[in-house]
Amino acid sequence: GLLGEPERPEERHLGPAPEAVPRGQTAEPAAAPARPQQRLDGSHDFSMHFDGSDRQYVVALDKHTGKTVWRTPRSVDFQDLNPDGKPRADGDFRKAFATPHIVTVDGRAIMVSLGSKGVYGYDPRTGVEIWRVVERGSHSGSTRPVAGHGLVFVPMGFDAAQLLAIRPDGKGDVAASHVAWRFGKGAPSKPSILLVGDLIFMVNDGGIVAALEAKS
Repeated sequence: GLLGEPERPEERHLGPAPEAVPRGQTAEPAAAPARPQQRLDGSHDFSMHFDGSDRQYVVALDKHTGKTVWRTPRSVDFQDLNPDGKPRADGDFRKAFATPHIVTVDGRAIMVSLGSKGVYGYDPRTGVEIWRVVERGSHSGSTRPVAGHGLVFVPMGFDAAQLLAIRPDGKGDVAASHVAWRFGKGAPSKPSILLVGDLIFMVNDGGIVAALEAKS
């Protein structure tokens, strides 16, 4: 469930999550920019991922009431069905655990959202998918994207662990056009990365620390 805690001492329960997603969904919310009708009172929504074994979507909730503002299913075709029509490994490779990150591109807010086998750019006010990069060799993305130097940096998850640098100003499937560079050897599957100045610092799952030039 979801819990809203106002400034007053009492707690306010916002109700259950929009839909139960069994077996392994977990993610933190991210504040979204105000919708036009909210700007007068300064309120805003917050967005969350629900990437479970059987349903995968992103949702925005009104912070005052917990009501759903928009909901967008993940668009990736996982291509993981067994002959019996059921997902491989009971859908475990469809799960993801990341927190979205909102960046500004040419004055426009874009929510960068890491799922399983893909990373997406959404309009945080409407939920419309703007762009996506599908990576079928990776799954179970769990880190929050980092932004800087006109790029977003995204560790894609497990199996084929790699770090992608993506220009976030594209539309549609931008895997061939807007991935500025990829780094595979020693990329983290689960640990977060850190952007400091022109350098990206990271620790892979084996505990080896590395630094990369962010622009290249």
